[in-house]
Amino acid sequence: MYRPVNLCMALLVALGLAGTACGQAVVQDDTTLVLMNFDGTIQPEFTKGSGSVSLSGGELVRQGGRFGDGLRLCGRDSLELVGNDGNLNPGEGTIEFWIKPSWPGDDEEKHGLFSARVGEQEYLNINTLGKGRLGIAMAAGTGDEFCWRRADGDTREWRADTWHHVAFSWGDGRLSVFVDGEQDTKDVTDSLMLRGLPETLVVRGVDGVIDDLHVHNRRFEASDVANAIETAMNPPVKMLDAIAYQASQGVERGGMTILGDVVLPLALGNVCCSRGLAVGDGGEVSFDHDGGKGWFCAAVGVSTFAADDTECSFEVLGDGERLFVSDARRGSDKPLEVRVDLTGRRRIQLKVAGKRMRNREAVWAFPRLARSEESIAMRWGQPLGEKRLDMYRRQLNADNYQCEIRPPTPWVVCAKHWADDVDVTKSPSVLPADAVLSAMAAPGEYEPVNFMIFGIDPGAKGVRVSVSELKGEGGAIDAGACDVRLVLRRLMRDIYTFPPERSTVVSRFLLPNQTVDVPSGTFREYHIIIHVPEDQAPGDYRGTVTIATESGEKRALPAVVHVRPVKLGPPAPNVYGMYYRFPNEDAEWPGLERELIDIYEHGGRMLKGNLGVEYAMGDDGVVADVGRLRRGLELLARHGYEGPMPVSTGADTVARLLRYDPVEDYEDTAAREVFFAAVAKGMKALERLNADFPQFELLPTHMDEVLGRDRLTRYIRLTKAVRRATDLRVYITLHNDPNRDTKPLLEQIDPYVDVRCFNGHVMDSWIQAGNTFEDLQKEMEASGDEAWLYHNIRGSFFPAEWTRLVNGFYLWISPIKVHVPWMYYSYQMNPMDSTDGPELRGGDFAYAVPDPDDSTAMIPTRHWEAYREGVDDMRYLRTLERLIEQNSGTPQADRACRWLGELRARLTPSHEELQQIETESPLLVWLAAKYDGADYDVFRKETVRLIADLQALGIH
Repeated sequence: MYRPVNLCMALLVALGLAGTACGQAVVQDDTTLVLMNFDGTIQPEFTKGSGSVSLSGGELVRQGGRFGDGLRLCGRDSLELVGNDGNLNPGEGTIEFWIKPSWPGDDEEKHGLFSARVGEQEYLNINTLGKGRLGIAMAAGTGDEFCWRRADGDTREWRADTWHHVAFSWGDGRLSVFVDGEQDTKDVTDSLMLRGLPETLVVRGVDGVIDDLHVHNRRFEASDVANAIETAMNPPVKMLDAIAYQASQGVERGGMTILGDVVLPLALGNVCCSRGLAVGDGGEVSFDHDGGKGWFCAAVGVSTFAADDTECSFEVLGDGERLFVSDARRGSDKPLEVRVDLTGRRRIQLKVAGKRMRNREAVWAFPRLARSEESIAMRWGQPLGEKRLDMYRRQLNADNYQCEIRPPTPWVVCAKHWADDVDVTKSPSVLPADAVLSAMAAPGEYEPVNFMIFGIDPGAKGVRVSVSELKGEGGAIDAGACDVRLVLRRLMRDIYTFPPERSTVVSRFLLPNQTVDVPSGTFREYHIIIHVPEDQAPGDYRGTVTIATESGEKRALPAVVHVRPVKLGPPAPNVYGMYYRFPNEDAEWPGLERELIDIYEHGGRMLKGNLGVEYAMGDDGVVADVGRLRRGLELLARHGYEGPMPVSTGADTVARLLRYDPVEDYEDTAAREVFFAAVAKGMKALERLNADFPQFELLPTHMDEVLGRDRLTRYIRLTKAVRRATDLRVYITLHNDPNRDTKPLLEQIDPYVDVRCFNGHVMDSWIQAGNTFEDLQKEMEASGDEAWLYHNIRGSFFPAEWTRLVNGFYLWISPIKVHVPWMYYSYQMNPMDSTDGPELRGGDFAYAVPDPDDSTAMIPTRHWEAYREGVDDMRYLRTLERLIEQNSGTPQADRACRWLGELRARLTPSHEELQQIETESPLLVWLAAKYDGADYDVFRKETVRLIADLQALGIH
């Protein structure tokens, strides 16, 4: 689970006492390619190449490193960074780090620590082979020149959970291992070196804590390793954040946090400072000095992200006496190098005074204590390109508006339909004094109400929003049923594969209610989710939404919820679900309860998970196991899930265990029969399991997007084994790409599929190319197959409104039965920061994410609430259709039938209209351009009126 890794200090901060009493995190030198100290962040202190880091699992351990913080990696947890642009010298180098393994040095289990691969055959690996062997392996060359060599150190004396220094070097044919400074005795001298650059450098399989990962561009000898250890244990320089110090409120280590725990880096000019403090006006840091010889050094200045008129001055005091004071600094000034003699001083204070500061915009960069003048100079910081700087500025200014608002009061409340996106360039509609916030919902329904607060001059501080109980003739709706959420506007990559610089501000996450400021020139959007109880009587329920500021200003907005006199049925025959990842670790399963409840409450009734048949080699061949799948089905059944459920056949795993290639070895009849028989064991286990859980229909599957290049033959030959063993329907995902001739491919695959889950973006293109949903219906009827859809939020271009449209009107005008999009959540580090992952393919997917401050709650997105609204749109439409069928021949049914026909026509574009759209997902683009939130309200209101007319007949 994500936890913010910056340290915002409002109280006494004592850093580094446990880990730094006898040492200090290593510092950069002239040989450094990569330096990662893991102090407060996984971001590198320095990289020669790209600094983008990806963390999959794992966690920072406060004061759990050798010196300060450390990084714990267990199981398949991994840390990755770019390897092909300067972060590794393949011909010569050294990798050193400190490690505290959870295993003893003579452990028989293998542990992989570091890997850099070049192509299929070449690699540099650092791992254990069990029984005390920890070493470096190098595989290089091709053909007859291929060479594999390995050097090992001895770890047999290691005890679990103790710290050790390790170093691994290569170059000039030599491979060496150093364990706690001791060099291995069997030095390899004839190894080939890597011929190319690895795409990534991967730390994985540690099963312990690491600290101070340092990659050098030259081969270390024993004396170099000894010097590295000595420097770490007795450093000439200590960073301020590695000693005990106290900080006032408004001091933050390592960056400047904005709403949503998104952290902007410490930046002076165009340089990113990996270590330092961000300080607000009046902020103070103090620490004790021993009175001996020493210097305090830092670079100071105003953050690159501060406004042009922001000014700061910096002051250093020793025992109350001023030792240094700067002039007024602005962001346009170059960083000022500070060096202050602390000899004879014991109590040191660092102070900041500012004008027009809006955040913690004064920077003490690389604050450090040096023992001698020779050790003062340090080469730190990495340049930030203009694109990256612009990205951070857009992130910082995400809540700014660019329009004129009247009247000129300190702040105003403005109207906002929850389904529509904000245009910051257009003046909003200011709510008049007699404005009422209103919503309409059926019993059991969730319905949102939105509004915005704009800060004018001087804005509003300490804004808090609350909702009272809603009372009516039918009783009351409890205030706890009104969930106040704050809309978070943050950058989202334009396509998840794009680099973070190519991103756009999106109103996305719905944070829990909290006190916030609304400074002049900014706005906040509030999203209130009202849950009407299932047994709530129809009628109007009235209460108050109160907006209060810390200065005592208040505005009370009347709120009314109209509970409709209709009873909604399910969206059947449509079903809604979600791609979902069950954790590998058993200990994490209890935390799934909140997620499964959340998905169910948003209309999901099935999951496309990562569970299925698992296989292993036993005494009598391949053994099938459905234990984890059974556990998953028990959990889902307990929470009311039912219906179709794609599950993995594990056929690929069987092939690997048997060393059988479904394509190359298919004509080997004996091998094929062994493979088919092993898969049959799994399929029979699935059938027995399905009999135990009749509320589910288990759908075997084993490959995604099977019409992709070189996939179809493999898919068919795997599926033949499944088909021979079971009659369970088979599920696949595919692209019906109109730019390819997929008809012959679909003919080939037809006998081996029953449920076709189409990519939504490609389906839109298929419709744009001149096909219709009627054509799709005919295809499904001819094949006997069922159509599903996965319409993924691939980037910032996909607004929340589209999610509602897909679940509702899109599916309603189509023969598609199920929508199961990717992915409930899949993120890199901070789930609310789409820019913090790898440069490429590092974007996040999220409908909702775990709340880091509440283990029982999720943080939804606007897309997730729109998902539920789309399900509700379908519930209204299907309820009306069932009533028409039950009341066939009545005037009310005829009238409702005519209106549904008119609505379907209005929602169906012509081929000519779609041809004019050049962007992705043309059908959704057309629908969203033609209709908005107010239109959807009109559609629903008319549907409710017709439902009420038919329910009044009593035949339902």
